[in-house]
Amino acid sequence: DSDTSIWLTGKESKTHSHKLRSEVDAVMIGRQTALIDDPSLTVREVRGNNPLRIVLDTNRTLPLNLKIFNDKKAETISLCSNKRFKESKTHFCQYLPVKELDNQLSPLHILKALGDIGITSILIEGGQKVLQSFIDTETIDQIFIYTNSKSLENAYLKNPITIPSDWLILKEEVLGEDNLLIAEKR
Repeated sequence: DSDTSIWLTGKESKTHSHKLRSEVDAVMIGRQTALIDDPSLTVREVRGNNPLRIVLDTNRTLPLNLKIFNDKKAETISLCSNKRFKESKTHFCQYLPVKELDNQLSPLHILKALGDIGITSILIEGGQKVLQSFIDTETIDQIFIYTNSKSLENAYLKNPITIPSDWLILKEEVLGEDNLLIAEKR
């Protein structure tokens, strides 16, 4: 795990990912992505509405100076453990408790809790741990993988996800200097 952030893909990929954001109800990240990248999770490269921002923070330990809590550009929901917290709301965030499985928030219970409040489409922009937990529970319908052939000095980068063998590659396209692969569950 690294504690530094760098943007690897080009403008075309960024524009494409912002278009995806504009088409979903919510964008989800994990605690590590929130801490390391401090993202806005808003639509900036295309016209469209900002999705609801969801952060997985089991123990509610994220610092409150993050953009998602302060920029007022979109609503934010923090999902936390139902073992330690009750549902609550502040001026910057709604805290929604969900069940844990093996000391982390259960993907199935995350989706149920979000479905109960009307969220029907989610773009998961989390890191490997978050992505893999949803892949393992077979709760992802499509995967978008943006890659770039740039190399970084003194860095080892690995694609955080592996497409399951029973998935169908829908499309492969070039976006500027990047490649986009779209896969779908059969």
